[in-house]
Amino acid sequence: MKLRLYLFLSFVFVFKFIFAQYTIEGNNGQVILTCNATFADKNGDYSYNANQSIILGSNDTVNTHLNVVFTSFDIHPSDTLYVYDGITTYSPLIGKFNNSSPVSLINNRIQSSAGNTTGKLLFVFKSDYLNNGEGWESEIFCVKPCQKIVTELDTLMTMPRPEGKVNLNICPDENVNIVSNIQFPQNNLLYHQTLQNCTFEWNSEDGVIFNTPNFNHNYPQSGGYELSLKVIDSVGCEFVFKRIAFVRVASNPSMIIRDSLKKCFYHNIPVSVKAGNAQDSDIKLNPYSFTDNILLQNDTDYFVPDGPNCTSQCLSSSIYVNDYSPTQTIQNSNQIESICINMEHSYAGDLGFKITCPNGQTVVLDPNSHSGGACLGEPFGGSNHSSSDNGCDPVNNPPGIGWTYCWSELYTTVVSQTLDQLSNSVSGIIDSTNQVLHTSYIKPVNPLLGLVGCPYNGIWILQICDDYSADNGYLFNWSLNFKLQSVQNLPDWTFQVAIDSVTFNGANIMGHNDSIAMILPSGQGVFPYVFTVHDSFGCTWDSIIHIDFLQGPSVNLGSDTSLCSGGSLLLNAGNPGMKYLWMPNGDTTQTIAANTSNFESIAVYWVEVKNESEGINCLAYDSISITIHEKPNISFLFTPSMQPVYGCEPVNVSIVDESTPELGIVEWKWNFGDNTPVSTVKNPFHTYYADSGSTGMYSLTVYMKTIYGCESSQNITPFAIVNPMPFADFTYTFNVPLQQWNFISLASGYDSVSWNFCDGTTSSQINPVHSFNGAPPYPVTLIAYKGNCIDSIHRDVDWATIGINDSSLDQLIIYPNPAQTHVYINTNILKDGELTIFDYSGKNVCQTVLSKEKLQKIDLSFLTKGIYVVFIKYADNQFIRKLLIR
Repeated sequence: MKLRLYLFLSFVFVFKFIFAQYTIEGNNGQVILTCNATFADKNGDYSYNANQSIILGSNDTVNTHLNVVFTSFDIHPSDTLYVYDGITTYSPLIGKFNNSSPVSLINNRIQSSAGNTTGKLLFVFKSDYLNNGEGWESEIFCVKPCQKIVTELDTLMTMPRPEGKVNLNICPDENVNIVSNIQFPQNNLLYHQTLQNCTFEWNSEDGVIFNTPNFNHNYPQSGGYELSLKVIDSVGCEFVFKRIAFVRVASNPSMIIRDSLKKCFYHNIPVSVKAGNAQDSDIKLNPYSFTDNILLQNDTDYFVPDGPNCTSQCLSSSIYVNDYSPTQTIQNSNQIESICINMEHSYAGDLGFKITCPNGQTVVLDPNSHSGGACLGEPFGGSNHSSSDNGCDPVNNPPGIGWTYCWSELYTTVVSQTLDQLSNSVSGIIDSTNQVLHTSYIKPVNPLLGLVGCPYNGIWILQICDDYSADNGYLFNWSLNFKLQSVQNLPDWTFQVAIDSVTFNGANIMGHNDSIAMILPSGQGVFPYVFTVHDSFGCTWDSIIHIDFLQGPSVNLGSDTSLCSGGSLLLNAGNPGMKYLWMPNGDTTQTIAANTSNFESIAVYWVEVKNESEGINCLAYDSISITIHEKPNISFLFTPSMQPVYGCEPVNVSIVDESTPELGIVEWKWNFGDNTPVSTVKNPFHTYYADSGSTGMYSLTVYMKTIYGCESSQNITPFAIVNPMPFADFTYTFNVPLQQWNFISLASGYDSVSWNFCDGTTSSQINPVHSFNGAPPYPVTLIAYKGNCIDSIHRDVDWATIGINDSSLDQLIIYPNPAQTHVYINTNILKDGELTIFDYSGKNVCQTVLSKEKLQKIDLSFLTKGIYVVFIKYADNQFIRKLLIR
């Protein structure tokens, strides 16, 4: 761990008497030539509305140039101290300084340049009427005029090539070869400078010093090393270049690797081994990080005079901080780990301490209590140091031995007393603070909460006031200690070596995917692998790891499928004897039956199979998606709507399908149970008949199938009961002599018949004889009965409907002559017979004998207009014709 020192004075203080003190207010407009004096704004806070100037120069003929070193600085940002490298405002402006741009930005000193032939400096101070501050104090020295030297890395020749101009990244045991580019921009202005007449001192920060312009060194240990170069030219001018380079040496990233990784493997399935910084990594990698403590410290020795007896009662010492982000501020008091002093003083009660941050916020660490006799550190002369006090000149007051004391609130379990309380409770020396074990810290009188909101960057001032007589002492150094973890953006003092990639070498490695190795094990067992980490510095780090491969279960639930609602599917996870967990139902058995009741949905089943052995759970998973389709929900209406359908043949049934899903059914089969072809239409029509003259009893079976192949069927028994139907028909003849009609039944399949002659008379005879009154036609109905089934036929009985059996009658021509009232009969084709004419009432109006030998003419002039029946009878036949008289 390195200590970074931020010196407000950049050289070791030599105790000597200061003969004179000059102020810009008291010596406004004057030219002061001195080589041993102090220079300040005034005694006390500087004035408002100041517009003051002073020229300071050397009175030494050898050390002709001025060097002004500031020991305290507090100028409000609205006020400014102007410094010119010469005696007029036309001279080069060295800088404009206040608390926003303090003098420490130019290496803690202001010096006249080698090009300034006068060696003098012009100081101009201006303040406004609103704000002021404590001003400044400085010490004047005269030095030889030095020509400027500048240096930087030769980035093309330096190896390794710098990152960010100064950072050199290497692996352990690698060389750093720095080639510096040293230049003399003012060469020959006062004297001649070359590399050959300069001396060099490189500090490697690991204990090695090099006295060459360039630097070549091997760094075997990991860490961060800040290199500085001191150059002394031919006239003895010394230039120190701090942090000319920062060597960053990588280290093996820390790895959390189990002695034998246990991994489950499955047949023909690669096993992944993951390396990284994630929590689930098999090999947990933590990139190497380096953090260098930042100790902000003023190392200048200050004499603390006996306040009431000397010119000043208070000493102010400053630390300039410029190492953090410009916007960073203290967010809570725990970010201030401690404020420490290393000093000696024979009477702690004389002293008061306060700390002021860059924006002016102040916290009193300890007041001037004037009580208690304890010492701080080991004063010269021991506890009776007051007898050794010898005025206000540090030359006459040798220093004692300083002890370190720290104020803190962070270590709450060990911080209990203020300095005032300790000085009253302790005799002799107050115990110093142990910064390793974190004991004996001092509690601030005012909480450090008063520093919340302070910027880190800027001037921090520690003020020590001695307002009580008889004692003095020395402040050897003091420091600010911030908590690093509370401060961000510190790339210069902390770095991390990123991991670029990792590789695995060993048996059955299929390949790499970023930080994951894919291994296809050949079987169970422990196998060694070489694990290599490649970091961003180009370093490689090898380790041997062992992987124990254990056989894992194998699960296959099959391909995704579909089922019809109500169907059955048994899911089997296999691997008997292992542990099972089915989702979503939470079953723990090897097999489960899929639930197919929720049609038109997708059921997803997922199973985890676990083989618990050897301290590792080998798991296997599988899932199956089952799409469940609706089966036809058979529903239909039929007409007639009675159940069962009952009637006499033929029975006509009309069916309207109302099954669901309405648009999903694509196939119908209707089997009516009567050996007729199956109907495949959606809405069939069917006619039932009796079974061969007997009552028929029929079932109906319907089958339907959807577009997804889901089937349903339904049977109705009995669906239809059909009785046989009798057949009714008859014929008739006319008995001319008897004037009777003979009715002949042609019915079949009946139990009985009934005749209705529509004249008020009926008959149940099979073949009745009936006579009618009046003229034909005569309406006659025959009804046939078979159980409850009835068939009937109705005919109008007329002469013209009597059947004729002799085909020769077709040649008979009977016609009335329109001009004569005669009937001519072609007897050439007739046989001998008899002709009789009846009117429609059945009355015989004419009768004659026919001869086949001659054409006969019969006079019918006596007949009135109307319809008559001509009845011709011969030996073996007879026929009837209508006769119309107009």
